[in-house]
Amino acid sequence: MKRLLIAVSTVLLSVSVYARMPEEEINLSLSAEILAERNSVIYPGAEIRTVPLNRGDADLIVGWPDSVGGEWPMLRAALELYTWPTHMLDGTKSRFVDDPVIDGTEYPGRWRQATISRLRQPKRGSSDEFEYWIVLTLRSGYAETISWDEARLVEQKDSLSEATTLGANVIADTTGFATSQYAVVRWTSISPYKINACIASLSAEVYINPVVYGETLSGVWYNLMVTGSKDSDGAGVVDLVLSRQRFTIAAYDFYNTVRQATSYRIFGVPKTTAQAIIDDWQGDGRSASATYNDSTELCTVTLTDRDAAKDNLTTAWIYTGCDQKFRQSFAWGYTKTELDKWIDDNFTNAPSMPPYTRDLSVNDRGDGLFNATMLERTFEAVSTTAPQFTITLPVGTNITKQTDYGYNYNATNMAANAFKTNYNETVKAVGRTVDLRVTREDDCSFDWVAIITDQSRDILGDIDTGSSGVWRQSYSMRGATSTEVTNFAASVKSGPRTNITVDLNMRDDGLADVKAGVVVVQENTNTFDSSTNGVRVQVYSGANADALPTGIVSAARVRVNPQVTPLDDGTYNYGISKTTVQKATDSASTGSGGISRAVYAGGNVDIGDLSVLMTNNALQSSRLTNVTISLSVQDDDTERYTVNREVIQASSGSWAVGTKGQTVAVSLERNAASLSDPAISSASSAGRSVELSPTYDDAGNLNYIKRDIQQYTQTHSVTGGTYLSSVKYDGATGYTNDIPNATPQQGTSYVFKIQQNKDGTTDWSKQTASSQYRSSPDGTNAFVFSRLKPAWRNAGFAETGTLFRNSFTLPKNFSDTNSYGYYQNVDMNNDGTYDGIFVDVVYDEEEFYEAYPPTTNTSYTVNALAWDHMSRRGRQAYTNNDNGFEIYWYTTQTRKMYLEVPYTVTTSWKDTYGEALSFISGGMQESNVTLVDIGEAMKWKAEKWVLVGNSNTIWNAHGEWLNTDAPAGYSPFSP
Repeated sequence: MKRLLIAVSTVLLSVSVYARMPEEEINLSLSAEILAERNSVIYPGAEIRTVPLNRGDADLIVGWPDSVGGEWPMLRAALELYTWPTHMLDGTKSRFVDDPVIDGTEYPGRWRQATISRLRQPKRGSSDEFEYWIVLTLRSGYAETISWDEARLVEQKDSLSEATTLGANVIADTTGFATSQYAVVRWTSISPYKINACIASLSAEVYINPVVYGETLSGVWYNLMVTGSKDSDGAGVVDLVLSRQRFTIAAYDFYNTVRQATSYRIFGVPKTTAQAIIDDWQGDGRSASATYNDSTELCTVTLTDRDAAKDNLTTAWIYTGCDQKFRQSFAWGYTKTELDKWIDDNFTNAPSMPPYTRDLSVNDRGDGLFNATMLERTFEAVSTTAPQFTITLPVGTNITKQTDYGYNYNATNMAANAFKTNYNETVKAVGRTVDLRVTREDDCSFDWVAIITDQSRDILGDIDTGSSGVWRQSYSMRGATSTEVTNFAASVKSGPRTNITVDLNMRDDGLADVKAGVVVVQENTNTFDSSTNGVRVQVYSGANADALPTGIVSAARVRVNPQVTPLDDGTYNYGISKTTVQKATDSASTGSGGISRAVYAGGNVDIGDLSVLMTNNALQSSRLTNVTISLSVQDDDTERYTVNREVIQASSGSWAVGTKGQTVAVSLERNAASLSDPAISSASSAGRSVELSPTYDDAGNLNYIKRDIQQYTQTHSVTGGTYLSSVKYDGATGYTNDIPNATPQQGTSYVFKIQQNKDGTTDWSKQTASSQYRSSPDGTNAFVFSRLKPAWRNAGFAETGTLFRNSFTLPKNFSDTNSYGYYQNVDMNNDGTYDGIFVDVVYDEEEFYEAYPPTTNTSYTVNALAWDHMSRRGRQAYTNNDNGFEIYWYTTQTRKMYLEVPYTVTTSWKDTYGEALSFISGGMQESNVTLVDIGEAMKWKAEKWVLVGNSNTIWNAHGEWLNTDAPAGYSPFSP
C-alpha cells in the first residue's frame, strides 16, 4: 500500500504542474472549510516515517475523507498554491506550513509540500464498496549527499548524425556519434547547507552507462556542468548536465591555390576534451581553434592542415627613373626552415658597387606558412670630379653664395682627392666660408650639398635721436676687420648719466659683427607740500641726481618714508614722503533713560593721557555699570584709545495665569541683587509645585523666572460599549484623595489606569465592563438551522455555500420542508450582527426519492451527431482571364460534415446487477447500468442503446465541399 501511495502521488504531482484549475475560479473560503484542520487526520495506515531520502526525510501523510468528489480539481489547486487551510483563509500563498494541527495534534516545525493525490480504497468492513481520500504529503528534512537512486531525468534531447572520422582518425576523441544526445539529471530536496558539497561530489569528467530512476543512459557521457538552486520551499536542487553530442564535418579552404588547406569542424565537444584535441593536433603548418556556447557549455573545435606546395618568382631589372632600377623575388607557402634556406641560397652575398640595397618582407599567412618578398635596388655610376649641378646667388651687394649638389655617391667617390680639393683648405680665405653637408642613405649611398659664401667688404649703419631728454645713439658694423674694431672702441666712452652697450661677434671667416648703443640721461629733482591743515604731506623726488636732500627727520606725530635707488653710473633715483598728523579727543552720551551708553575717543595723543581720563568716577565699573577700553600704541610714540560705558536698569513683574484645573503665578525679574527661597519640600501640600530658572551674569546681576503652580481636581464619567457589553468610563486628573477599590463580579470587570504626578496628585481612569444577555432567535419563533435527508436515502447531492458578514438577521430559515441545507458556522458579533456560512443542498433526481420505480422497459428514440473532416482530389479545368489559355489543375476539396445517427434507448429497472447486465447485453457501447436509491430501496437502472437500421442504412449528412488550392488568376469553367 505504501508503494502504491508514493507512485500515485508522484504521477499526480507531475500532472498538476501542467494542468490546474485557473486561480480566479478557486473558492478559497469553501476550500478552507472542506480542508479545515478539524477535518484532517493522519491517513489510515500511514505514520511519521523516514523515506526515501538518504539522510532521514520525515514524511507526514495527511488525509481528508472526500465526500465532495466534484470539488477535487478546486481542492487540489488550492493545496498546490496555499498548502494548508490556514493559508487559504489569510490569502498567503506558500509551499510550506509551520506547526500544522492534524486531528487535534500539533506537529512542531516547518513542513514543506511534497505530493498531493486523491486515493481510492475499500470501505472498512466492505470488500465491494469504496471511498475516496484527499491525501497531502508534507515533508521535513533534507538530503545531504548525492544518491543516484533519487536522481530524476528532467530533460533529454536526441538527434541523428553521421559518425564522421577526422582524416586517418589519428587524433583521439574526434569521431562523431551516430546519435547526438543531451540530458539533464536532477536531485531535489537537498539541504540548503549542503548544496555546494553535493555539487562538488559530482566532479567526474565522464559517466559511463549512468542509471537514472531505473533508466540506463548507454555510453560515455561527458560532464558539462553542475548547477545548484533553491526550490520554493527552501530545499536545494542540483542539476547535472550530461552530453554525448559530438559530430565532425570535413571542409576545405582556397581549393587549388597556393593557400589550399583542409579543415575539420568538430561540434559538441566538452571543454576538457576540446583542449586535449587541440594539444594533440600541433604540427608545422597546422592551425587549431575553438568557440564556446554559453547555453550548452560545449565547444566547437576547428582543425586546419595545409595541402598546397611552395612556389616562387623573380622579375627582371625594372627602371624607375633616370638612374634607378629594381627587381623583386617572391616565395609563397614556405615553412620557416624552407624560408631560411631560400634566403641563404640567394641573398646572403655582400652587395657590389655602385650602391645596392635589399628589402625583405615576410607575411605570416595564419596557417603556419609564410609568404616572402625580396626587393633589390641599385643606381647608375656618377662623376667624381664635378657636382651634378651648381647654383650661385647674391646676398645684397657685398656677399655671394655658391651651392653645389651631388647624389648617389658611393664611398669611393666620396674619398677621391678630385672631390675633396674642391672644398678643403685649398680654397680658404678671409671672408670666405665653406659648408659641406653629407647624408648617408640606408643603401650605403651618399647625397651631399656644398655652400661657399664670400664677403668683399664690411657693412656699416648708425642711428642718432638727438640731445633733448634721453639721447640715444646706435651703431652697427658687419664684416669688420680687427683694425676697424679697435678704432671704433676708442671713439665711445662711458660716464655719469652716460651708458654704453657693446655686442661683438667673431665670425668663422675671420671678420667681426659689432653692435653699440649710447644712452645719455638728464638730472631732475622736485618737491611737494600739502600745507598744515589736517594731515600735512611733504614729498621730495629726484632722478639721476648726484646727491640726496638733508634735514628730513622723524618725530612724534611726524613719519618719514624714504625710497632710494643707487644707479650703476654713480647717480641716484629717490622719493621721500614726510607725513605730519594732529592730536584729537572727543566724547558722546545717549542720556540716562533705559540703557545709558557713553563713548570717549582719542587719536595721536601722548602716552599717559588715557590714565588721566580713567580717574573720572563716572568711568569706574560696578554691578550696573559696564566699562570697556580699546587701546592701540603707535610706532611714533603716540596712542589711540576708545572707552565705552554702559549703565543698565533693574526691572521686575508678576502675572496670574493657568486653567480651571491649574493656576500659575509667574514672577519675572532682571538685574536683581538677590532672590528669596520658595521653601518647597516633601512636606508641602499636594498639588503645589514651583519652577525656577535663575541665572547670574558676569557683573553679579540675577535674572530669573518663577512659576508657582497649584493643581485642582477634575472628574468626569461617560457610558458606552457594544450591544453585548456596556462600558462605563470614569476619570480624574489632579486627584488628591485615595482611589476607591472596585471588586470584580460575574459579568462585571474593571480596568484601572493610574499615573502618579510629581506634585503628589494622581491622574486615573476606570473602565467598568458589564456583559449583556442577548439571544437570537428570541425563542418565540421556531428557527431551523439544519434540514437534511438521510445520506442512505439518496445517490448524490450538490451543496452551495453562502458567506455572510454583519447581517442584522439570520438570512436563511430551513423550516420550509421543501428547502434543505444547514448552517456550517454562525457567530454573533459584539454589535449584535451575525457572521457565518450557510449551505443550500439540492439532491439529485429528487423526483424519484419518494416514488417507486417507473414503468419498466420504456423506449424512446434519440439522434446522435457524428462529426468528421473529409477530403477528395479531382481534375479541374481553368481558363486564363487575360489570354484565354486553358490549363488543367488537380485540386483538393475538404468538407466538415456531421451525420444524424438514430438510436433506440430502452430503460428497465432491475433488482440485481446481473439482471441489469443481461438486459443491456447486445446493445451499443453507450449502454450503461446505474445503482439508484428509490423509495428507500436500491434499484439498478439499465439503459440499452440499439442502432436503428443496419449497415446498408443511409443517414442524413450535412456540410459542403470547399476548394482549398485553386490557383490565382484563373477561373474554373468546368469541374
